[in-house]
Amino acid sequence: VSLAIPEGTEGWVELALEAPRDALALDNRAWLDVGRHAALPVVVRAHAPEIRLTLASWLGACQALAWTTEDTPAAHAALVITDRDDDVRSSDAAVLLFVPPSGPSTRPVVSHWIVSPDHPVGAYLPAVDVVAAELNLSDPERSGGTPVVRALLGGRSVPIVLADEREGRRVVQMRLDPSGGMSSTPLLLAFFNSLRWLMGYRDAQT
Repeated sequence: VSLAIPEGTEGWVELALEAPRDALALDNRAWLDVGRHAALPVVVRAHAPEIRLTLASWLGACQALAWTTEDTPAAHAALVITDRDDDVRSSDAAVLLFVPPSGPSTRPVVSHWIVSPDHPVGAYLPAVDVVAAELNLSDPERSGGTPVVRALLGGRSVPIVLADEREGRRVVQMRLDPSGGMSSTPLLLAFFNSLRWLMGYRDAQT
């Protein structure tokens, strides 16, 4: 059932259902928090065309997000998605950084993902699942950040998704190429869970 609400409605909205001869009227009310899920604008600043196209399709699947690929002055204090660490600016409120593998010989590899369930980024991911993606298997350049998702390859554990807070800014580093692998539900969940954490809404259901 689709319900129309006035434009600009924000805050808590109460929904009440009236049904004749209802034997259990206690559960006929619900409260929804409207208009607070996309408080931060999302700006895609990725330079690789393939990554830009992939992220556009992923973000387009979530109608609650306000996002753009145009980096305009109006998009200050935004959540920025980029594939270059040196492109992060002091005005960016939060950063989702993709660090794909380098070199022409990269290809999707099948690995088992192990998640940290006590972190919001990994909260809804399966504890162990198989994923096919192009992974950056080198050691992280800096020790900062908490590994939230690890890839298990031939007995070797490789950090794939790291969550960090730097100078009051939340940063998630994803050491994979989102455009180079097969469609993978765990990979998509890690992406959207990262956005949720970066926006600061740990309990958001968007």
